[in-house]
Amino acid sequence: MELIKYNDQGEVVSELDFNTHFSIKVGGSAKPSDNSKDYSSYIFKDFEWFFDPNTERWGLRNNKDGLQTIAPTFKDIEVVEELQWTLVGLPKSRTYEWERTSIRMDKVYGIVDN
Repeated sequence: MELIKYNDQGEVVSELDFNTHFSIKVGGSAKPSDNSKDYSSYIFKDFEWFFDPNTERWGLRNNKDGLQTIAPTFKDIEVVEELQWTLVGLPKSRTYEWERTSIRMDKVYGIVDN
């Protein structure tokens, strides 16, 4: 690959030769890998979990009207289908002292009944 710069008169000002280069192909025809996340469990009869890319947080909204039931608040969610619960997590750093041991926890968790 070569990069050539010209001035306003059309004369070559500089040339660069790139011997090491690579190409990538971007497309949507590839099959998802086996480790891809299945988000179908995030949709319930009346509600669904949604991810807000602006805040990078999860919220819960009504399927019928799209209104938010829970604003995007949670950094982590995990739907536990067998129990019909969702485990939700928020970042919160806190240190606990037990006798001679200090334990730092970086998240707090809660449960939402699906």
